[in-house]
Amino acid sequence: VDYIKDIQDDGFKDIALGKLIGFKALKIDPVYIGRMKKLAGSDLSSEDIMSFAALKVDEKYAEEMYKTGYKLTGNGLIQFKALGITPEYVKEMMSTGFEEITMDEIVQLKAQDINPEYIKEVKGMGFKEKISVPMIVKLKIFKVNKEYIDQMKSAGYPGLSIDQLTEFKIFKIDRAFIDKATQFVGSKPTPEKLIQLKVAD
Repeated sequence: VDYIKDIQDDGFKDIALGKLIGFKALKIDPVYIGRMKKLAGSDLSSEDIMSFAALKVDEKYAEEMYKTGYKLTGNGLIQFKALGITPEYVKEMMSTGFEEITMDEIVQLKAQDINPEYIKEVKGMGFKEKISVPMIVKLKIFKVNKEYIDQMKSAGYPGLSIDQLTEFKIFKIDRAFIDKATQFVGSKPTPEKLIQLKVAD
């Protein structure tokens, strides 16, 4: 009864029994609730508190993340911790040459397991356009690598943009299809024509 009263007095007057059991299982007490509210704001929900406890979000983690320049909300801290984003990972990404990387972009990079080596690999692929974080994420999602770019070059399509390459990948355009399309048209189709032919194939 004392435990229930303490939790209710900390702002969770209507807490459901299931969540109350979850609080107790995660060893959430008024002291912990006070610390988390001080850390991330007084409007934390019972779900936020449980996520903090389950992921072991604490002041040290928040302070280290704040030092990287990101002022994370409660949800931001939960998202970063759930993905395993550390201050070291943020620093590594910041050192890859981008002027600025937003919180959403850091999340996207980590979600795709992108590291500095991959970014260096992309920058060495010979793109004429300026490389951005969304472009890097796009290339990783659609598995556009140097081998595929070289295949397109040897098939007669050098200098394709990142958007064109990802479209080619989405429609599964390979050397065999390019040869088939060229034979059908009678000459080398444009990238746009290739996609039209693939859709109609």
